[in-house]
Amino acid sequence: DVSTGKSFLFAPRLTDEYAVWLGKIKPLSAYK
Repeated sequence: DVSTGKSFLFAPRLTDEYAVWLGKIKPLSAYK
């Protein structure tokens, strides 16, 4: 929301196999 400055982040829940291409996958708590 531009007027309040609030935003939402929708983080996908990736399996360990994605780490081959994306590197270390951070837990959801890293984005809070």
